[in-house]
Amino acid sequence: MSTTTLTPSSDKSVGSNWSRTGGSTYSGDLSDASDSTYGSINSSTSTNNHLQLTLTAIPGNVLTLTAVSIVLRCLAASTKNTPEIAARVWNSTGTTALTSLATVLPTSSFSNISTSVTLSDSTISDWTNAYLDIQSVGDGANTTLEVSEASVVLTVTLASAPGTPTNLVASYASATSVTLTWTQGSGTVTDNKVKYGTDGTTFGTTVDQGSAVTTATITGLTTKQLYFFEVDAENGSGASAYTAPVTWVCGSAWTGQVSQSSDDAYESSGTVTLTDATISPTSGKYAGWRWQNVLLAGGVDVTQATLYLYFSSVSSPANTFSVDCQASTSAATFTTASNNISGRSLTGVTGGAAVGGAGTGWNNFPDLQGAVQAVVNQGGWASGDPIVVQFVGNTGLTGITIEMFDGNSVQAAILAVFTVTAAQWEAAIYTTESSCESAASNIALNNEWGVVASGSDH
Repeated sequence: MSTTTLTPSSDKSVGSNWSRTGGSTYSGDLSDASDSTYGSINSSTSTNNHLQLTLTAIPGNVLTLTAVSIVLRCLAASTKNTPEIAARVWNSTGTTALTSLATVLPTSSFSNISTSVTLSDSTISDWTNAYLDIQSVGDGANTTLEVSEASVVLTVTLASAPGTPTNLVASYASATSVTLTWTQGSGTVTDNKVKYGTDGTTFGTTVDQGSAVTTATITGLTTKQLYFFEVDAENGSGASAYTAPVTWVCGSAWTGQVSQSSDDAYESSGTVTLTDATISPTSGKYAGWRWQNVLLAGGVDVTQATLYLYFSSVSSPANTFSVDCQASTSAATFTTASNNISGRSLTGVTGGAAVGGAGTGWNNFPDLQGAVQAVVNQGGWASGDPIVVQFVGNTGLTGITIEMFDGNSVQAAILAVFTVTAAQWEAAIYTTESSCESAASNIALNNEWGVVASGSDH
């Protein structure tokens, strides 16, 4: 919530925050007051007379409206009765109860009475059409009161748009869907929207959840396609900013992106740098990437491991590079120590890829299956351990520029790992059992009909 102050103009002209309404219903428009900054209310009859201040600039997301320092003064008075002055907020959708501001003592002097009152009502749904209704309670005493327009200050408490959600996480749902979870931000949330796209920059598809939720499954996706997802929070006062995007390769068991500056590095002639915005590796140059919290169980069957690199520019790219993983269950983040990339112990299961034909944007290199399998097969490997990939340019490598975390975190390197799912295991077991049953049936039939199996001594 937030507060703001609205103040009327200090003269008879219609100010940017207030306008005035007179007419037969109201005894005394502000323009009729004897003092240019006062409007008069007369209680000479038994009818309750009003002075109306139209609240033209009150925004639509008001929670409460408080009128403070309403200064009243008595122009003329009779000792017959003691008149009262009251106020309310009113519009076509609701009204507050009439709230007494002050009992005005009969006097012929220009005495001022300061008062304040909180005026709020949940039944008023459209504050943009509301007005402050200052009313004299008629007593037939011919008492004339004035209200200082300049002294009426309204403090408005506004409902705020909610805060941005946090902790957005993507996870496997199926080969063509992904599950997202998040934590709501501050304030009241009535709806969440998910946006997604395939490059981390353009989010062309919006999925409106229709209510405040903290999980959503996005369906109809393409298997093995790289996606980026973001989510916002909304209420009647507006929408939060969208979260930073999270990435997921549809159908993978785990997808991760380099998430801090020291988790990617570049090495040339033994010198290691950690803060490059981009790198242009050539023959004998090294790059390293580290992914934290890799959620793969020890010994899981890896069917594919794909490295995604964002090429910010290409110029006649040629030849190849090699990749391998560090043989460790606790691979440390990079430092500027000499040979901190090239000096790491590797699995020895080297993959390779050619860059010829690569274009700007995301390029994927599915050549790490053996190395990742070797890492998760290590004794002591547990879900949540980190993985480090070492990249080295082979002879003649040229023509590529790779985006690094410090250049654009959304374009930092991504690793996606596919494994054999439980459903695939069940299907494989069913197929094997069916094959065995079919073979047994054929043998039985052959025996019944006297057919000798190939290779028999009979």
